[in-house]
Amino acid sequence: MAVPDGLYQPTFDGQAWTGISADEYAKQSEQPPAPAPTIEQQTLMQQAADIMQLRQLVMAQASQMATLSKGSAK
Repeated sequence: MAVPDGLYQPTFDGQAWTGISADEYAKQSEQPPAPAPTIEQQTLMQQAADIMQLRQLVMAQASQMATLSKGSAK
């Protein structure tokens, strides 16, 4: 027995197919809007981004220092 059109989340009870309508499925599937980050969360995210930039800068400077050290050792 084929599933009738328009049924979402169909189940078969041994005799008939049952399910929910498209509207009910859409309501169940809706995601609540994500809450906006608080000021503290925004500050932490900015600090994390700043730390990442500083780490990249330190790595670049360490590489440049190593290159300069090799040049002056010759």
